[in-house]
Amino acid sequence: MSIFKQSQAKRRKTSATNPIGCLSLFGLIWMLTVLGIDGFLLHSGYKILDARERYLSVPGVVVQSRVDARTDSDGTTYTPLVEYEFEVDGQSYRSDQHSMFVFGTSMRKDAQRVIDRYPVGKDIEVHYDPDDPSEAVLDLSDRAIPYVLLLFLTPFHCVGL
Repeated sequence: MSIFKQSQAKRRKTSATNPIGCLSLFGLIWMLTVLGIDGFLLHSGYKILDARERYLSVPGVVVQSRVDARTDSDGTTYTPLVEYEFEVDGQSYRSDQHSMFVFGTSMRKDAQRVIDRYPVGKDIEVHYDPDDPSEAVLDLSDRAIPYVLLLFLTPFHCVGL
């Protein structure tokens, strides 16, 4: 075997088992994943800020309010379901988006807290997109932004670095 071929074989062998290369690849994949989640959160935060500036408000009424429970191998997930009706320019609309972020939780009381704010028959303020009134939401407050997710992601950023 020539010296050139021996050198190539040696380089291939060491690069395949190089722990720094593996860690760098892991770090890159990890950071891209976390940055993807960050991008989702930033986009969603932007949607809330955009809605605060552009959306118009009309009165509406809650027609259904309940906690949806779904059980699978990971346990039970509780999701608040709030359905409401409203009218824009004589056209009736129905929506079930109470917040820009709707997540299920393993704690029923968290979902119930949302339901308690929106009992059936309650008169509410509905915020809708003037370009597409079928896009509507009830809660545009700061509590609609999941700041806890940003805190949760902090250690994941550190691991990627």
